[in-house]
Amino acid sequence: MRLINPKALVLAAVLVALAAPPAAGAAPCKPISTGQRCEGENMTIDPAAGRTVWGLSTTNTSGGGLQMLTSNGKATLTDDLPYSDRLVVRARGGQNCKGWPHMVVSLDGREVLSSTVSQLEWKSYTVTTTVTAGAHELAVTYDNDHAEQGCDRNLRIDYIDALKPPVSASTTGGGKYFSSASPWNTPASLKGPTGSSNPYASQFTSYASELQISGTPDNPDYAKPTFFASAGDPATTNVNLTTDWSPTRDLRWDRGAIQIPAGAYPAPGSDGHLTIVSADRTKAWEFWRCTSVSPSGITAAVVAQWDLRGLGYSAYRGENSARGSGTPLITTTLTAEEAMNGIDHALGITVPRVSSSYLYPVATKSDGSAGPDAVKYGMLFVLRSDYPVPAGAGVGERNVIQALKTYGAYVVDQGASFELDASSTDAARWAQTGLRLSTLSIKPADMRLVSTL
Repeated sequence: MRLINPKALVLAAVLVALAAPPAAGAAPCKPISTGQRCEGENMTIDPAAGRTVWGLSTTNTSGGGLQMLTSNGKATLTDDLPYSDRLVVRARGGQNCKGWPHMVVSLDGREVLSSTVSQLEWKSYTVTTTVTAGAHELAVTYDNDHAEQGCDRNLRIDYIDALKPPVSASTTGGGKYFSSASPWNTPASLKGPTGSSNPYASQFTSYASELQISGTPDNPDYAKPTFFASAGDPATTNVNLTTDWSPTRDLRWDRGAIQIPAGAYPAPGSDGHLTIVSADRTKAWEFWRCTSVSPSGITAAVVAQWDLRGLGYSAYRGENSARGSGTPLITTTLTAEEAMNGIDHALGITVPRVSSSYLYPVATKSDGSAGPDAVKYGMLFVLRSDYPVPAGAGVGERNVIQALKTYGAYVVDQGASFELDASSTDAARWAQTGLRLSTLSIKPADMRLVSTL
């Protein structure tokens, strides 16, 4: 009697399920670029190696589907990944058919995990490996297929995660501030349509024709030094204000103790900016024209206190801050930590001159004097989606490009030219990022206006 190939029987039995349309809400792999998971059912697979199964219960699978490798072969993902220190593959075996399926995980062709998937239940397999920000190929290979009458060994993949290092209490910066509903934490694509050009390109530059980064250690005069307090740091309530320009409503300093991290200092230039984040990460104290800071007291022209659990803008139009636009320093200042590990919020850009009017939110005021046709505080711009990552770009440049494409940058200040602001602290890490004053090649015409109104 002729035996029927049991593998063929199994495949035929699931053809109806495999032909089902994608499960509602199943996302493509692209969200892994923001640290989210890539569903296995959206990975690329050779049809000879297996099939995608849709329409499953989301109680048992992440996205209502899975990738089933029924023969030796691999499922792959090619994408721009965030800086990560761990990969997590959620997988399970189909049955113990004279042994369990064997799985190999590789990154850009380099094996990073080899493991037998020896259980019927879903299990997360963690790979400890450094993934630099940028384009990579992840692959999950099944390499010990076996089938006979009544016995069929398969490998099932639910999803892959790329995870960033946890942020510790002593971090030098990075992560998200303000609530998840804050416009600083919302991707630009969710705020309105993006135009095909930058109608304000001619207003963006003066002496420099490309986006600069003001405040890196090679150009610290107008930096925005940002310091993160730790439990046990000394504190002061002695703040000598040299003007009466500080905010008076929801951004006013509550006269509570301000923690002073060791080595805290204001920028040496005339703006004298300084940000201190509380040890519990719920407050940020921001200063303008600060001339001295120590446990014995602080002298500055302006102090603003931000609730980092709030929306990231004042509820009151006209409320001042340490910026002329009323916006926070904490989200509009790039730190070395973020440049190295990824930027998960909108940034801020400086241009030479702005209108006397502004867009609320995120701006609450304007110190500009240009007319109504000038660029305005609170306008949001994103980097064009087809902007190429330059060959040989360092991790910092890649992360800035990704953030400007995903979240964009609000116009928040007037300055010498088209610039991002940076914290001058952590010089060693800045050196690792590869970013300096003039690293970027982004031109005003590369930016696109987002219609947020």
